[in-house]
Amino acid sequence: EAFNSDGRSFHFFLGVETEEFTERYFLQLAVNGYFMAPESFLHVAYGSPENDSAFAYFQKHYARQVMGWGVF
Repeated sequence: EAFNSDGRSFHFFLGVETEEFTERYFLQLAVNGYFMAPESFLHVAYGSPENDSAFAYFQKHYARQVMGWGVF
């Protein structure tokens, strides 16, 4: 309850492909508000080649989430 009181949310992306992870994250930003992008935290609980690939793709496309929205 305390975590959600200021409009934050907690999401799990399980069993998604590399590109799909980033795209679903961007869709969630649209719901929560793009101003939340700089306050996003990612946690990897299980290391694997698939997870490493997904996070490498996410890092490569990081600018898409924080640039061009007029937020700093």
